[in-house]
Amino acid sequence: MTQPLKRIPREKRVYVDESGVRGPCQRENGRALRGQKVEDEKSGKRPERTNVVAALCDGEHYAVRCYEHSTSAASFEKWFRDVLLPALPHGQGYTVIPKANHQLCW
Repeated sequence: MTQPLKRIPREKRVYVDESGVRGPCQRENGRALRGQKVEDEKSGKRPERTNVVAALCDGEHYAVRCYEHSTSAASFEKWFRDVLLPALPHGQGYTVIPKANHQLCW
């Protein structure tokens, strides 16, 4: 960033994040008394994954989307351009703050 975060007014900060959850959860390990086996069946399929992408600005959530496909750079940029930007209040500039391990390149 070109300026320290504390110099940007709180109401103009837009925090953006994407996260995913897998379900249903199944244990990978089990416990038993010494000398006894733990047996179970496990499907060879990967569990379904639900992804969520959203923004937070001045305490309000914007452009919350849930979807079943993985998040690629192209799908994130499409969400940013077509969903988030039109959803933010008009007439003022914003500073978008991605999660530390995300990179935004425009």
